[in-house]
Amino acid sequence: PGSKKSCKIKRQNQIKKIVNFFDEHENVILCGDFNSDPDTEVIKYLKNNNYKNCCKKIHKKDLFTFPCEYPEKCIDYFFIKGDIKIKKYELFGTHEETDHKGIKATFTV
Repeated sequence: PGSKKSCKIKRQNQIKKIVNFFDEHENVILCGDFNSDPDTEVIKYLKNNNYKNCCKKIHKKDLFTFPCEYPEKCIDYFFIKGDIKIKKYELFGTHEETDHKGIKATFTV
């Protein structure tokens, strides 16, 4: 296990590789457990590269996804880029099923 700083740098490098990989694609849906709070460099990098936070588009704020039983932070996301419209965004699941809230989203392309 690395230090917090090395994990932070590793996540920043990973998101840069992902964004570069999809750079030539017009429409992208990027989702999952980012292990990054909304104010981290990883999330800022996505925003600076034209990715939109689906939760904020629908709910006007980030919803807490972790831990599942009593969520206290947002580290799971759906981001979109291009001509994709988010129609619906909701959380689901219980702590008996998972340690994170699941996210369901509906899009039109």
